[in-house]
Amino acid sequence: MRVCALLVLTGAFVFAAGAFALHAAEDDKDKGDRASLEGTWKLVSWQEDGKVMSEADVKKSGMTIKGDRFTLTMPDATTEGTFKTVATKKPGDIDVTSVKGRFEGKTLLGVYELSDDTYKACFAPPGKDRPKEFSPEKESGNILFVFKREKAKP
Repeated sequence: MRVCALLVLTGAFVFAAGAFALHAAEDDKDKGDRASLEGTWKLVSWQEDGKVMSEADVKKSGMTIKGDRFTLTMPDATTEGTFKTVATKKPGDIDVTSVKGRFEGKTLLGVYELSDDTYKACFAPPGKDRPKEFSPEKESGNILFVFKREKAKP
């Protein structure tokens, strides 16, 4: 009886340790992406609900990220908030909660990709399901942003 209990206890410990290690690895990947996102980003492309935004508006837009906080500056407004990532998926999941701006107090579900100096994210409007791909087609309400990292000035 004791041997059986010991085997069950050992099995539970091994399972818990494995689950903890997996969660820790996922958390490390998320932290790595958040650290890689830190900095200043220049908007290079912006589409919303099937509409391509003007080059003039794109050129006037950018974003800064520090930790899990962002400030998105657009031609006519500034949005501030926090974000969470799930980097273990491809594309990764991102949840953005605005504390100031157009979607104040709301959470937008999105997907993202981060590679070298490019950050791409597609968000569904508040209350809608997370997009499965980077698709801002007409009548979806989805917003697609593509940013390039601004180079540090010498």
